[in-house]
Amino acid sequence: MSKSIALGLLLLLLLTTNPAATNTDTPTNATSPICSNNDDDKHCPSTKKIPTSTQSPTPTPTPIAVPTVLTLPDMSAILSRGLDLYLSGEHIHTTAMNIHSEGVHRLPIAVQLFAIATKLLPFGSQIWTNFGYALMDLAEFTLTMGRGMEEDRVGLLCETVASLEMALALGAGRNDNDDISSVVNDAMDLLLRTTPSCSSTSSTSNSNNHNQHKLDCFQKRCVEPRGQRYATSRRAMQQPSDSSTPSLSLTQTLCTKEMGVTVQPHPYEQARGVLSAATVYEIFALFRFCGVVAVEDLIKPNEVEVVKVGVLKAFEEATPERDRMKVHKGAGGGVEGERLSLRDKTGADARWELKLPVTEPPFRNTNVADNSLLVGLSKLLMAGPNVVVDTLSTVISLPGCPVGHWHGDVEDPFFYYAGLMGNHNDDDDDTSMNSGRHLPPPGVITVIPLLEVGGQIPNGPTEFLMGSHIPPTRDDSDYDWWTRQQTAQTPLVQSLELILPATPGTVILLDIRLRHRGGANRSDKPRPILYLGYTMRWFRDAANFVDPHTVGWAELEGGEARKALFGRLDTQEYTKVLERELVEVYGADYLDTIKARVGGGKRVEGRR
Repeated sequence: MSKSIALGLLLLLLLTTNPAATNTDTPTNATSPICSNNDDDKHCPSTKKIPTSTQSPTPTPTPIAVPTVLTLPDMSAILSRGLDLYLSGEHIHTTAMNIHSEGVHRLPIAVQLFAIATKLLPFGSQIWTNFGYALMDLAEFTLTMGRGMEEDRVGLLCETVASLEMALALGAGRNDNDDISSVVNDAMDLLLRTTPSCSSTSSTSNSNNHNQHKLDCFQKRCVEPRGQRYATSRRAMQQPSDSSTPSLSLTQTLCTKEMGVTVQPHPYEQARGVLSAATVYEIFALFRFCGVVAVEDLIKPNEVEVVKVGVLKAFEEATPERDRMKVHKGAGGGVEGERLSLRDKTGADARWELKLPVTEPPFRNTNVADNSLLVGLSKLLMAGPNVVVDTLSTVISLPGCPVGHWHGDVEDPFFYYAGLMGNHNDDDDDTSMNSGRHLPPPGVITVIPLLEVGGQIPNGPTEFLMGSHIPPTRDDSDYDWWTRQQTAQTPLVQSLELILPATPGTVILLDIRLRHRGGANRSDKPRPILYLGYTMRWFRDAANFVDPHTVGWAELEGGEARKALFGRLDTQEYTKVLERELVEVYGADYLDTIKARVGGGKRVEGRR
C-alpha cells in the first residue's frame, strides 16, 4: 500500500466520522458531552480521585471540558494495525500542516491529524507547537458558531496551553518561545472571556489585576480539574533554572508518597487511542523528576491474561533448567544465564528471570510489547524515534521470596558527561544536583504486573527510589552517593522510597538508571510480572544476561577487560560458527529454512 493510498483512506475515515468536517459550508452547532461527577459515558473523564497532598483540602473542581473533536474514536481506527505501518508521523504532520493552511473549515481534520502525530512522534517539539496553534485557531473559530460552544472552547483552550507547554518542555527553539508565549497568553485571554464566572470578576482597567484574573481562571478551568499533582508538575517543569538538570528540591516536592506517580488516562483518551497533551505533560514531568511513572489501564485485561498464561507455561517448562542452575550457583546466590537468571542472592532460589520468545505465541500476537501507546511513550521519554525492544522477559518471585537488593539495571552511560555538557555547581551543599545537562535515558524499563500486586496482597510489589536516576552532586567521582544515602536511611531517602501497588493492565515505566528492588512475596502464590526493556537502537543492555561466546574467546589472554573489549564481536563469531556447523551437518540449503533473508540477502544499508 502506498503512502498516498493510505493517506486517502485516513482522510476518508475522518471526513465520514467527524461531524465538524462533514459540512464544509455551514459550521455545526453540536456541543461536546460535558461530564458531571455522576456521568458514566465512555467519553466522560474518570471521576477517580488523584491522591493529593495532606496540607490543605481543595474545593471540588469543575469537571474537565472535553470538546467533541477530541473525543471522536476515529483515531483508534486510523492507528489500527496495518494503516499506521504506511504512514509515518512526519508524513501525517506535514499533511496536517497543509490542511491547517487550507482554511477554518478544515481545522477539525487538521487537529485530529496533529493529535495522531503527537502519538507517533511525541518527542517532537515542533509537532506539539503546531498542534497547539491548530487548537487555538479552532477555539477562535468556535466564536463564529453561535451559542452552545462555550464548553467546547474551554476544552480546546486547556489543550492548547498544555500542548504549547509540552513543546517548551521538549526544548522548542529559542526563536519560537516568544510566539508560543504569545499564543498561550491569547488562549488564557479567550478562556477568561469564555467563562462568565471568571470574567465577571475581571477588571481590564488594571493590567496586573487582569493578568492575575486570567491566571486564576486558567487554574480553575484547566488545572484544578486534573488535581494537585498536575499543578505541581507544571510548577516543577516551569521552575526557572540555570541548569537543565532537575533540582533535588523540586523532586522532593513532586515525588511524594501522598500524591504517588500513577496516572489514570480518561476514558475518551483510551477510546480514541491517543493521550491528551495534559496527560502526556504530567507523565513526562513525573518521569523526568521521579524517574518512574505508572499509567493505569494501558493494556487490556484480556491481553494481560493471555500473556500471563503463556508466561506461567514457559516458566513451568524451564523447571529442568532451573534445577540445573541451582546446583551450579556460586556462593553469592545469583546466577546469570543466556535466557534464565537466578536473581535471588539470599540463597532462597525464589526470584527468577526468564527470557521469552518474541516470535512464538502468545508473545508475538498480544499487542503488549508493541502496544502503540506504550511504544509512543517510550519514544517520548527517550527523546527519539529509533526505539527497539531490547529485553522481553518475565520476573517471577515465588512464595517466600525475600526482599531484593537495591540496584539500577545498568550503569549510567552519561554519568561522566556532566562536565562536558554544562558548568559544575560550586555550591558545597551535598544535596545540590549536578548542574550538568541531565540527558534522557538510553533505555526505559516497563514493568507490567500480570496479577494485582501490593495493596492488601502481600506479594511483593516493586519498590523505587524516586529521583535516583539523577546525578546528585558536583563531584563526578561520587557515583555511590545514593547508595550511601540508602545505607544511612536518611530522611531524604525515606521520603523518596516508594512501594508501588498496581493492577493488571497498568504499566510502570522507569528510567533504566533508577534504583529499585523487588518486594518480598509473603503470599502463597507466585508473583509474575512482564519485564520489557525499550532502548534506543544504538544501546544494548549487556549487563543482565550473559552472551554466548566461543572457546577461543574464553582462552584470550589479557584478563577480563580484554575479553569485555572483544565480547560483542565474539558473540557474532559464535553465531557464524554455529551456522557453519549446521551447513556441515544438514547441507547448504538448511539455513534458508531457519534464517530470515533481509533485502534479498544483501546489506540494506552501507557504511557511511
